[in-house]
Amino acid sequence: MINLHETAPIMACRILGSVEQPDIAGLARPTASGHASHRDNVSILMTSPDEWLVLDRDGNLIRDCRDLANQARVVVDESGAWRLFSIEGDGAFDLFAQFSPADLKGSSHPYDTCIATHAGGHPVIAIPVSRNRVDLLVARSYADSLLALLRHALRDS
Repeated sequence: MINLHETAPIMACRILGSVEQPDIAGLARPTASGHASHRDNVSILMTSPDEWLVLDRDGNLIRDCRDLANQARVVVDESGAWRLFSIEGDGAFDLFAQFSPADLKGSSHPYDTCIATHAGGHPVIAIPVSRNRVDLLVARSYADSLLALLRHALRDS
């Protein structure tokens, strides 16, 4: 059985610029574009060189991101810009593959990655979290139509 749920509220913080600190609040900062680190309810995504997106499902880590403001060039709170959905259960990656060209099963370390792609024409960042779970980070303006598409697919599966 596949479940779909939204993590709300989600706190998001974008960090731009060279950061020497190897971790953020004890979570290893990814060092290559397209890589991710996860712990509990926190994910750090390296979206491009010298750019990270910190996702905090509890709201506790954002304070630590703001503390990096003296090291980074720019630290931006993007919490209101994103919505985060999780597809979880046996077949979660296969359901996602119906809408996206991204091969979530093809990576040798799929749980350390994040993939900028699209799902049914909606720009998303796919975050494989475990063998049976993929999180989809989507801009708030696309979230309702992506959710409708995913719910329709779940009814048909």
